[in-house]
Amino acid sequence: MQTWITRYGRGACALALLAVALSPGAQARASDAERVTVGQWHEVESSVLGETRRVLISTPEHDLGPGVRFATIFLLDGEVHFRHTAGLVDFLTAPGVDLMPPAIVVAIANTDRTRDLTPRPSHPDPMFPTAGGADNFVAFLRDELIPFVDERFDTSGHRVLIGHSFGGLFAIHTLVHHPDVFDSYIAISPSLQWDDQALVAEAERVFSRTPERHGSLYMTVGNEGGALLGGVLKLAGVLEEHTPIGFEWAHRVMADETHTTVPHRSTRQGLEFVFRRWGLKDPMSLYDAGGIGAVLRHFELVGDRYGAPRAVPTVTFVQIAGGLGFSRGRLDEAADALSHPAAAASPGGAPLVASAFEWLAGAYTERGRRDRAIECYRSALSLNPASQTARAALEALGVDADTVLPDPPPPDRLRALAGVYTDDGGEMIEVRFDAGALTIRRSGAPAAPLIPNALGRFVTADSSAEHVFGVDAAGVRTLAIHQIGTAQRVYARRP
Repeated sequence: MQTWITRYGRGACALALLAVALSPGAQARASDAERVTVGQWHEVESSVLGETRRVLISTPEHDLGPGVRFATIFLLDGEVHFRHTAGLVDFLTAPGVDLMPPAIVVAIANTDRTRDLTPRPSHPDPMFPTAGGADNFVAFLRDELIPFVDERFDTSGHRVLIGHSFGGLFAIHTLVHHPDVFDSYIAISPSLQWDDQALVAEAERVFSRTPERHGSLYMTVGNEGGALLGGVLKLAGVLEEHTPIGFEWAHRVMADETHTTVPHRSTRQGLEFVFRRWGLKDPMSLYDAGGIGAVLRHFELVGDRYGAPRAVPTVTFVQIAGGLGFSRGRLDEAADALSHPAAAASPGGAPLVASAFEWLAGAYTERGRRDRAIECYRSALSLNPASQTARAALEALGVDADTVLPDPPPPDRLRALAGVYTDDGGEMIEVRFDAGALTIRRSGAPAAPLIPNALGRFVTADSSAEHVFGVDAAGVRTLAIHQIGTAQRVYARRP
């Protein structure tokens, strides 16, 4: 028996696991398990194509609050690439990552892939008898699918098209011949060998006569040779010679990827490329060039570019203050950056800015600048009244910390906020009004005071989050919990 297990150990384990999986108890437990839903199927009746098309649509996993508008990512070969693409989008838009605007993924399932994704060939090819319907498929996207999505979701108007192989060929065809349908393109190992690389020649004719065009293209190819690689390199040469003003593009040969494996890495890098202006990786350089005004203008232009208003992230102000104060010793400029009204404006930002003020106050203290240290500690305590660090420092400097605290809201307003709130997952939070103040209690945790800060939001002593009460579109009282670097949690009050 021991010899059998040694020789056939993997098979024995597999058979044992299969037996367990097929047992009635295991099947019952599996059927009782909670399913995780990533997207939802929709059907679109197409008069252009004369058929019903299925699309799989996902929205961000994390709650982004009201008023958010989404970029739209249209994904070809949707049934193949939906899962990994939806996961990438959810990751890249997550709080703490924030490398692209909030987005939905619209994955288009195939019916006749060759028909839809190939331009009309110069000569019929018996291997592809239905080929040549790319322009018709563009019409379906433009006239039927895009309006279908826009009617059902709060879209920003910024659209990205992602295609692999024949899908990449279609993406380049759309870029060249229908440039007004999408804003950005990710073409992965595009089959530019199609029709003896005719599309490359067409691209050269179009781009040589196009002095200006706004948009972007990220193009990749795996460890592939022949006419496909040749077509990609030729198209890169065309764009190198005839790049229109306002058009941004890049291409990369991924030598360690095959035609089959190249989509995942290409999709991530492509999304980061086409949305690379969404973030600001080096805020100090922009600050040095034009001060806080240049930083504010950058994010205003980013919002215009992607159709989604873009507030300056709190962490950007903190990075600038750190660069000025910690690295360069320019404490007064650092204090001015943290004092800007936009620094703590984003929900969740006040505790982070308060911590930065506390560090700055310590630096002032080391330099013997007592008055400026007091100003910074006062700012810190007003933003985060739960901070024992700022309170103790002010008391040590001879300042009554209680005089710094903002006036509490009227009792009637506080009383109106009390109630039991639940999120979509069923987690419950109880907010109580007692003795003129609010407390909050999560399931299994002791009650904690909710302390109002200078921005009309609330903090607790045991958390770096901000608690924001509001009312949703249906008139339901809500409680949103914001913390920099983590997903926002939104709770609705029970009737």
